[in-house]
Amino acid sequence: MKPTNKLHYYLYTFFRYFAGTMILIYAFAKIIGTQFTTSLLTYDTPIGELDGMDLVWFYFGYSYQYAVFIALSQIAVSFLLFFRKTVRLGAVLFLCIMANIIAVDIAFDVDFDAFIMAIILTFMGLFIFLSEFPLFIHYFITEPSLYQKDNMPNWVNKIHRIKFLYIPIVFFGFFGFLFYINNLEKNENDFYGVWQLEKGNPKFNKLYFERDSFQTVEFGKTKMDRRGRFTFDLTHKKITLKSYPNDYIKKIYSQANFVIDTTKRETLFNGNFELRNNILKLKNDNIELIFKKIR
Repeated sequence: MKPTNKLHYYLYTFFRYFAGTMILIYAFAKIIGTQFTTSLLTYDTPIGELDGMDLVWFYFGYSYQYAVFIALSQIAVSFLLFFRKTVRLGAVLFLCIMANIIAVDIAFDVDFDAFIMAIILTFMGLFIFLSEFPLFIHYFITEPSLYQKDNMPNWVNKIHRIKFLYIPIVFFGFFGFLFYINNLEKNENDFYGVWQLEKGNPKFNKLYFERDSFQTVEFGKTKMDRRGRFTFDLTHKKITLKSYPNDYIKKIYSQANFVIDTTKRETLFNGNFELRNNILKLKNDNIELIFKKIR
């Protein structure tokens, strides 16, 4: 064996076993519960104040079953890398896992040390993959596909070029349609946002306006109390908030075939509004409320 071939063999073997061992360690950590652990402080921190690392760890650690699923996938890839006959499949799956990990690390600003390790393992996976790259090219590209023209019905051969019309129609058509629907539904108005009560004495402390719906949170609570829809008239500066109690919504949604009783909807507010410089005033004959937009 030539010196260069010998060096390649040593690196190839070392990278296979090192990458397989490391991903196996991470898998065991998920099963035992030493990875994706969340600080107790996280549970009492508003979600808007959590950083990317806390969000990722809380999300993946929320479901132990999901963590075990990831761990079993990593264990399978690890064993594929350990054996020469399955290393090619293992390398492809390993790179898929590492690409996802790196994307999460970058997008959510995960710990720098973890990111460096992910880069090192990805480099090793690429080395294994590229070592047999010609074989992958042959298998995935140059090797004849399952069905050739001679094996397909004649009518299929006559219209097979229609795919060059179908693909762009599907790609641009669906993208354009969903883009239009998203803009149509988004339609954010001046009320959109989170409003904190500054003056007044309603039953709620915060008011969350979205596209055409709203939610309220009572004093001393963090979970939604009511949800409903609102309508407004910019010309006459009128606004109406109608809602269902949260207990009623939970009861309805727990039923298999639910029908919402519109008579249960209550008018939470009906009157005039004034919106200026992130200050919202709601006023009618019975009440005057002042809110400040905080987000």
